[in-house]
Amino acid sequence: MRVIVIALLCVAGLVFPLAASAQSFRVNNPDVDKVAFARSFISSLGYYGKLDLRLRAESGAGDSYTRDIKVVKALVDGRTLDNTELRVAKNYLVKYVESRNMLIRKVAYDAMAAYEQHIIVSSRERRLWQMYQRFKERGVPRDMNENEFKQQMAVLAEDRKAAALGILHAVVMFRTVLLSAERCSDENCRELALTEGERGKLVKKLDVFAADRTAWGMKAGQGTFEAAVAAVREVLEDPVFVSRS
Repeated sequence: MRVIVIALLCVAGLVFPLAASAQSFRVNNPDVDKVAFARSFISSLGYYGKLDLRLRAESGAGDSYTRDIKVVKALVDGRTLDNTELRVAKNYLVKYVESRNMLIRKVAYDAMAAYEQHIIVSSRERRLWQMYQRFKERGVPRDMNENEFKQQMAVLAEDRKAAALGILHAVVMFRTVLLSAERCSDENCRELALTEGERGKLVKKLDVFAADRTAWGMKAGQGTFEAAVAAVREVLEDPVFVSRS
């Protein structure tokens, strides 16, 4: 699930039209719920990372599923785990859809929508893999066309990429959430609504599931989860972003 991130970087300033003016930025991104939401958003991202790790591991198996029924069973189980973990990821964000901060509402809603899109894809993939498992084990349905099966999987892979881009858009908006409404007039500001201590605690939370992804800043060619972690890490660790005193 690798994507080109550069296009997202180019439109980063367009994903939050509510912040077009100083007045709307401050009205729609007041300094409420930000630390709590940041903790929840990072926890949510951690569960999304489990899905990404599993998909990357599965991609190394290639077409071995055509020969090994154990691989097919593992893929069925993987899609079941996807849905469990994605629902947990969604649950971290549910309470924020009624936040007094309208940008937090939007980030929570958009991330949840992207997770739901992933759930739909995983559910459809699971049904296809279950059908393929029956075919390998019992020869039914007798008229199964393996080329058609692969085509359906390719379509679902594109749908999953779209869902992954939805997560990246939410991450870009999440970075804007962390800016200080008291000291910033728009999303180009680098003044945070977080203290140095709060930033440190959030980095430690991120490190629980992404300590091996130490570089910050989104780059072209990154996987979606890598890019998401890099974007969050940058705003938390880069000294160009100034902490609230």
